[in-house]
Amino acid sequence: MNDLDLLRDEIKDIDEDILLLIRRRNETARRVGEHKREKGLPLQNFEVERAVLDHALSVAQTEGVHEETARALVRLLIEAALRVQETSAPRRSARRGHAALVVGGAGLMGSWFCRFLDERGYDVFVEDPNPSPYPKGRMGDRKYDLVLVATPPSTLPEILERHGDALSDSTLLIDIGSVKGDCVPVLRRLAKKGRRVASLHPMFGPKTDLLMGRNVLVLDAGKKEAADAAAELFADTAARTLRLSLDEHDPYMAEVLTLAHATSLAFNRALAKGGHDYQDLAPVASTTFRRQTDVSREVASENPRLYFEIQALNPASDAVLARLEESVRELRRLIQSRDEAGFVRFMEDGRRVYGGA
Repeated sequence: MNDLDLLRDEIKDIDEDILLLIRRRNETARRVGEHKREKGLPLQNFEVERAVLDHALSVAQTEGVHEETARALVRLLIEAALRVQETSAPRRSARRGHAALVVGGAGLMGSWFCRFLDERGYDVFVEDPNPSPYPKGRMGDRKYDLVLVATPPSTLPEILERHGDALSDSTLLIDIGSVKGDCVPVLRRLAKKGRRVASLHPMFGPKTDLLMGRNVLVLDAGKKEAADAAAELFADTAARTLRLSLDEHDPYMAEVLTLAHATSLAFNRALAKGGHDYQDLAPVASTTFRRQTDVSREVASENPRLYFEIQALNPASDAVLARLEESVRELRRLIQSRDEAGFVRFMEDGRRVYGGA
């Protein structure tokens, strides 16, 4: 063997040592997760993660390891540890014998919640005309501790109305709609009648397997205890639960969903009108183009009917879309008139949103 082969073999041995250390780290992380659950602590602790990262960066600086390499590696290790802690969580004994009905449980997000609730010890049943791995259920066939409605936003008011009136006062009723709109008066009416109703909005899609860094919005419909119970579903995960009022939800979603989706949809449409396939453009793509197409291509693969409802059923959407249209027209005008000073102001106004001077 020549010197190069010997060096390559040494690298293989080092890689093996690194992987064995990762396995050891993950096993220790699993035990940490067990202690957290025993003490009722959340899986994710941002202060601890910050301390772990700071320590690693200090060691990296001493040992001559590039800062970004160390930062990326530690983030991967933290994510791996949280994945181990989430996926190795035993069924919570408090949920054993509790029944959950997922309305729309054969859909994408409905299926996600079926698995999620199953992992937390619920006996899961599905009300859906389409097939599901979980047994069929319907209101009135048994006592349900939780009814979760995971149907399209346009169907939610009617389903919440129908199921809410049929519930016992002890059953928790939750929707997970991306738009609350016409659900708001229904949820508030049910709360006034004494029903345990709350609203969730998971800010992630059905392909999500790790909840670290994911947001779950919890909306109080007038029953704080019900909202607390809805948030408790995620207590032993690494998800962040954030409280919003029902009135705040749709205006916020117009900014973070309507605007974001519309930008990608318009970007895709403009590309389609340009006559170049992505395969033609990829070899000459800039970093910005690649990042934009990564997001926009994912949007293009989503359910068009659901995305239409997110845009059309949110009462705050039109004002946001008008701002987007106005901004594109302003940008075009600045470019056509060769107004460099105006263009600079245009960019600087946008920069201020992110805290830039």
